[in-house]
Amino acid sequence: KTLAFASCLLTLLISLSGAHAYFQQHVDYAIRAELLPKERLLVAEEDLLYVNNSPDSLDRLYFNMYLNAFRPGSHRDPLLASRGYDRSDRSDSTDWGFIVIDSLSVTKVSAPGGPRRLEVTRDLDDTILKLTLSEPIAPGDSISFRFHYRARIPRTRARMGFQGGQFDVAQWYIKPCVYDRFGH
Repeated sequence: KTLAFASCLLTLLISLSGAHAYFQQHVDYAIRAELLPKERLLVAEEDLLYVNNSPDSLDRLYFNMYLNAFRPGSHRDPLLASRGYDRSDRSDSTDWGFIVIDSLSVTKVSAPGGPRRLEVTRDLDDTILKLTLSEPIAPGDSISFRFHYRARIPRTRARMGFQGGQFDVAQWYIKPCVYDRFGH
């Protein structure tokens, strides 16, 4: 009986210690987009509110820009080529997909003295956008982003693309990468 009680107590203590380590970031989106079918473009304005529920101060955030996987030379090109989606021999760049950010503003919402704008440094690596902030987001703080961008729908037969008169559109908007207790 003593061993069973000790085992139950140990299991309870382990589960309770892990419960405090869990957190989930909070994100709210408001996206206004227009599809321009002839150009196969989505023109969008995206307001994103990011609440830092982690115990860490964050001086940079990473965002997914999945449509950039459909640019020639992307990291995903070899995989797409193996499935018959090779674009390297096409001279018509309108077949390609991409996201281009035309403007970006960042506001620290929960700043002392009220909201204030932050400076950011952008670094794009294929489908990952790194934004380095001029000041960190403390635990519990929130920050808002306003992205203005254009997203071209690629001419493919994948679940993201255009063929004939049909648009299949998934993963087209800018969204934060996961940040969890393991730091990714």
